[in-house]
Amino acid sequence: MGLVLAMVLGTMAAMAMARFQFFGKSAVSFILVLPIALPGIVTGIALQNTFARTINLGLFSFRGLSVREYPAIDEPQVSVQTNYSGASAGIIESQVTQVLEGSLAGIEGIDTIESTSRAESSRITVRFRSTVNIDAATSDVRDRVSRVRRQLPDEITEPVISKVEADAQPIAFGAA
Repeated sequence: MGLVLAMVLGTMAAMAMARFQFFGKSAVSFILVLPIALPGIVTGIALQNTFARTINLGLFSFRGLSVREYPAIDEPQVSVQTNYSGASAGIIESQVTQVLEGSLAGIEGIDTIESTSRAESSRITVRFRSTVNIDAATSDVRDRVSRVRRQLPDEITEPVISKVEADAQPIAFGAA
């Protein structure tokens, strides 16, 4: 880096001297200074070309990677959606969400449990470790929900249990 900086500064000084000398009195000094300045200019251009070629090669190579080169990492997630018409968020939380969470908490391989209780609806998302089979996890969740179904209010709709797939969720939203 220091060598490049010295060459650039040397080139600039030599060009300034040549310009001064050329417009001053003697064109001979311009011819004498040019061989000193020329290697710095050529080296700078070569460095720029090398940098540009490296960037272009990287971009070209990245574009050429196929999707199979990327690892398929889908975090296993199961969602439990329950609706209770006319119930407030507090009732949903105490009579539906907490009962279901307590039942689901004992399943093996759980990483996190997230829940949202709103007026008339409850949504629980269970995230499992990446080593867990999603089909077996969904079956375990279904079994646990069916065990506590009698403890839930009779007015709720049947809980909907579904696998959450990362590919099905949008990456970005846009508005026109």
